Amino acid sequence: MNGKDRRENWERLLEQFFGYIIDYCKRELPFTLDQLKESYRRMFPMAGVLLLPVFESVANIGLRNLSEAERTEMINVLSEKKLALFEDLLFFAKRNQVIRKT
Repeated sequence: MNGKDRRENWERLLEQFFGYIIDYCKRELPFTLDQLKESYRRMFPMAGVLLLPVFESVANIGLRNLSEAERTEMINVLSEKKLALFEDLLFFAKRNQVIRKT
């Protein structure tokens, strides 16, 4: 998912995910939807950045079988995703600093 789509749909996707967890567990969860959303805001960007080397390795394997044009296009897509993750990391780091001060 690209950065724009993730940013526009993260809340809806988390709500859907929360529903799946409730259906699967069939009992009261030890956290609320609001707590899940806050955890996402705090952890997703950092987790994404920490996993970048894994994504990079998998992408490099996949790029081997592509034509030059396809490889260039895929590199551009991956670069956009990495940039969006870093932008989110900075945004959430600033947000979390403000929250700690209040």
